[in-house]
Amino acid sequence: MRFIAVGVAICFLFASTSCATVLAGDKDAVRVSSTPSRAYVRVDGAKVGRTPMTVELTRKHSHVVTVSKNGQEGSCQIGRSTGGGWIVLDLLVFGILILPWIVDIVTGAWTGLDKKRCHLDLTPDK
Repeated sequence: MRFIAVGVAICFLFASTSCATVLAGDKDAVRVSSTPSRAYVRVDGAKVGRTPMTVELTRKHSHVVTVSKNGQEGSCQIGRSTGGGWIVLDLLVFGILILPWIVDIVTGAWTGLDKKRCHLDLTPDK
């Protein structure tokens, strides 16, 4: 009886993971730079540092990266894109099991960010 319980627990753990979540995680790195450098960086309104820097952004939703220095300001819209490869891999590995698909959808692991770099020129206009 104990063997069956352990087997069921192992099957549940296997079924509750998913390809994209395990292999790719739920965040992407985005490189933020500016001219001139050492500009302040905000992500979705929160201060995160100064350029140049790399920020880890969740794939669950879109982001706005704002860079400012000396009264100049600019922003990059970082959107989401869906990678069909993860969907196919989940289908091949887990078949019709629904739980792994739900995990990937909820964590945003099936998606990616549409930009990996944000460079803004904050040089004042003459």
